[in-house]
Amino acid sequence: APPVSAQDEPKKETPKANSAATLAKKARKLEHELMVSRMKLEVARLDTQIKAETAKAGLAKSGRETKSAKDAVAHFDKVAAPTRVKEAQITFDAAKNAAVQAKDEYNELVAMYKAEEFAEMTKELVLKRGRHNLDLAERRLQVQVGKLQDLEKSVLPREWAALKGKLQ
Repeated sequence: APPVSAQDEPKKETPKANSAATLAKKARKLEHELMVSRMKLEVARLDTQIKAETAKAGLAKSGRETKSAKDAVAHFDKVAAPTRVKEAQITFDAAKNAAVQAKDEYNELVAMYKAEEFAEMTKELVLKRGRHNLDLAERRLQVQVGKLQDLEKSVLPREWAALKGKLQ
């Protein structure tokens, strides 16, 4: 058999050295995994904290918006709607009064010109102006009737529903 040299022999480590190196490597790997797990846990904790704060802020905002919506509905019911109806009623009454006055003035002019003998052209101009004023007053009155009805039956109920919808 040929002589075996020290170079030809495979190097054998002792089982004790192999075991210590393997264990050290496993320990480093486990330490690394532990560190990564701790970082993931911290990230998850911070994410949960952020979500909790965001939810808390959202809840506070929702509370403010709900209060604002309740206040808007209460103000609409107690102040805005009644005031607008009163204003529309006043405008309607003024238009009605103007129509009655214009009619009275026109009738007075007709009666006056029948009783007296004025120049025919002056009479016609004054009567034309009176008829025109009466016509405008009656047309304004009709517009105000429609506006008042629209406000009470359509506009205010629609606005009220929109405010209630925001509240809900």
